[in-house]
Amino acid sequence: FAAVLQADVNPEQPRTLATLPRIVPIDVSGVLIELNGTNLKNTDDIFIIDMASGQTCFETCRTALISPSEFTNPPSTTFGYSLDFSLVPTSVRVTLNEAIHQEVILGVCYRQEDSNLHRLRDTIRVGPPNPQNWTTNFVPRVGTQPTITFAGEGLSSLDTSKLVPLTSTCSSGPVTTTNAYVTSNTTTSDFTSNLEGTTANTQYRVCYSFGGNWWVEVAPLMTVFPNPIASYTTSNTPMIGRATEVTFPDFNITTHPELSTADEAKVVCGTCSCFTSTAIATPYGSTTSSVPTAAVGPFIRMGLNESAYTVCYRISDSGFAKIGASFSTVATQPAAATLVPATAFKGQRLQFTLTSSAAPFMTTSDNFMVVTDARLCWDQDTVATSGIVSNTAATAATSVSSTVSQFGSHVPSLGPDMAKFSPFPLGLLVCVKEAGQLEYAHVGYVSSTSFLVQDANPADFSSTPTNPINGYVNVTVVFSSGVAGDMAYAVAGPYGNRICDDSASEVLSTTRSTYPTFTFTPSTTTSYPVTFCYIKVGGTVAEVPRQMSLQPANPQGWSHPYGSTQRIREYLDITVTGTGLSVVNDILIISSDPCEQYPIVEASYLGFNTISQRQIVTSTQTMFTLQVLPVPSAPSSPRTLYMCYNAAGVWYQVPRPMVYDVATPTRFAFSRSNPRAGQHIKFSVSGLDSTSSLTGSFALPLSAATYAWCSNYTAGGASDPSIRIADSLSLIDSPYWSPEGLFALCTQVITRPVADIDDSLDLPSSFTISAPNPTSMSVYPVRPHVGQKVTFTIVLSVDYNFNDRVKVVNEDSTIGCDDACLLYTSPSPRDS
Repeated sequence: FAAVLQADVNPEQPRTLATLPRIVPIDVSGVLIELNGTNLKNTDDIFIIDMASGQTCFETCRTALISPSEFTNPPSTTFGYSLDFSLVPTSVRVTLNEAIHQEVILGVCYRQEDSNLHRLRDTIRVGPPNPQNWTTNFVPRVGTQPTITFAGEGLSSLDTSKLVPLTSTCSSGPVTTTNAYVTSNTTTSDFTSNLEGTTANTQYRVCYSFGGNWWVEVAPLMTVFPNPIASYTTSNTPMIGRATEVTFPDFNITTHPELSTADEAKVVCGTCSCFTSTAIATPYGSTTSSVPTAAVGPFIRMGLNESAYTVCYRISDSGFAKIGASFSTVATQPAAATLVPATAFKGQRLQFTLTSSAAPFMTTSDNFMVVTDARLCWDQDTVATSGIVSNTAATAATSVSSTVSQFGSHVPSLGPDMAKFSPFPLGLLVCVKEAGQLEYAHVGYVSSTSFLVQDANPADFSSTPTNPINGYVNVTVVFSSGVAGDMAYAVAGPYGNRICDDSASEVLSTTRSTYPTFTFTPSTTTSYPVTFCYIKVGGTVAEVPRQMSLQPANPQGWSHPYGSTQRIREYLDITVTGTGLSVVNDILIISSDPCEQYPIVEASYLGFNTISQRQIVTSTQTMFTLQVLPVPSAPSSPRTLYMCYNAAGVWYQVPRPMVYDVATPTRFAFSRSNPRAGQHIKFSVSGLDSTSSLTGSFALPLSAATYAWCSNYTAGGASDPSIRIADSLSLIDSPYWSPEGLFALCTQVITRPVADIDDSLDLPSSFTISAPNPTSMSVYPVRPHVGQKVTFTIVLSVDYNFNDRVKVVNEDSTIGCDDACLLYTSPSPRDS
């Protein structure tokens, strides 16, 4: 048998060879080769050869190879590398100090102590650049963050990437941006590159490092393109609870053709990134925008509810970039609102009080808007017109202080807008547009402040009679929801949302209790139905949603020849019209109180107290005329008279009250006390002006048996034709007043009837002229001649006074003794 020989075959040492990177790029220096094995020593021999040169590393016991020919790295004649034995006995590192300029496969020959030289089975491959190239997912622009994808071999998550300016190399010099690793496999790796610090139209080197040990520049250079959108504007001061519009003033396709209608914008949170964050949620509008037209450009309209926001813009061929600085919002102003009444009902007048945390607040350019909580405050009043309850300019509001203002609002319970808002309870929001701002802010937005308005209460009523006649005295109305303390008044006015405070409405009653019933007299000259103005306890006035229709009045009304203006002390013919009138069976009382106040009493200042003293001028079943003279006890202010008419036992208040203005003239005064017949009497008149000057005057004699009316005078009935108007605004006089007795002074002013005038405000219109003094006179001689001594014998009705004097004047009936031309005067009558 043949002998069997056994031999131990040990693995080659080093066992493995690894390069980093696995394929050594051309023109890259500093490549690291790591040899791993056992029993490695710093005395071991290492040679690097060109595998294509045919050079062998094979050595046996019988064939020794002292030193193989090493790779010379043409066109060089030598190739430099360094050895690192610091990790023996398990590892030896070889660093290629020079860049290799050609594709080549290198082998490593290794000889351990007491071993033959041999070539390791692993080789070093020097090939094309690795990574071979890079691409981006969009056009790199200033401020964007493109993703750079590298293509190569042996790429891993340990690799890094960066951009450097052209003045630097990948291994030395300033760094523009360090790219962030995203993902990789062996052939590709992705990095994001933040270009916020780059310069437009500038080229940068793209650098790649395998494991962070050495850098390689990857062609081509990266050009960073401009982003022409450099700024944005907001439509107002950003405020929480208020909308704003973000626009981009730099958008101009003509000057920046890279912009297009395919661009888009978005708004993200103040601390968010434009690169990775989606548009922030907004309570109103949208935080994203495309470009609607080339002329308009992109805009974003959004509601603000965060403390800060960041604005982003993306040109269609690129990525999102942050535009300008993030904008911050201010706190909502005014800060708070309150409502009176606290429990509000449809139709009530609402009073809002706004409080600001800083002064000044209200200006004449502010606007206050109340809207339904379904509409909200975000939209401008010109854009969304529905849901607006009221829109009040600051000029219609009240500035309580520099930080507090008030304004009114109203949800109509009657009128054309009564069905405009629903359902009830209705939520209301207060919106304020400050001076210089384009948008409204929701007052109390953070606390979600809203105000509830309940449905109208009361909403209906019942009445007795059910269908009253206009003027019916004391109609009884029951409001089913009324409680003690509720009040109301009645008006008749044109149909509208605010009949109760419309200046055109006629007030039919005073404000009075509604509990348990409301009683009033609906006497109106209008054709409008009755509206009840209801005031709940603690509330404000509101129109009751249902109105009361009235049957036509009878009598229908009254009139007089001088229109709507009547004056005290004027004699007026009052004409009453209607159907079925009877001055015999019916009762007519002119009262100074409304007819609903029982008992109905004749006005005390009409100049008579019984109906028999009235002068009925004409009388038919459809009309009668009576003559009245109102002479109040204090005519310094207007007086109101009510015509109360009773037909078939039912009282009616004839539409409308008669309002008498003060007398014109108001009064007169004598120029002397105790005037007597024969004297020059002057009446100083007051209460006249250029619009009411005197046009006539006369005196009528009065007797105890009859009452003379100035308006009924005849030419023959007037006393003392010498009475005249000395001044149309102030003076009536009579040079020689003839008669004595009781008289009425009658005057007439422009366009007015004849009226009497008195020297007192609280007495009947009359005055007294006393008997003359002296009563008679005789002359001696009876027919005196020039040059003779003349003796006058004067008979007095009162005792002689030492201060009495006698004047002899020319006879002139138009000039009184006071003003006549003097012929002779006696110091004392006893000397005559």
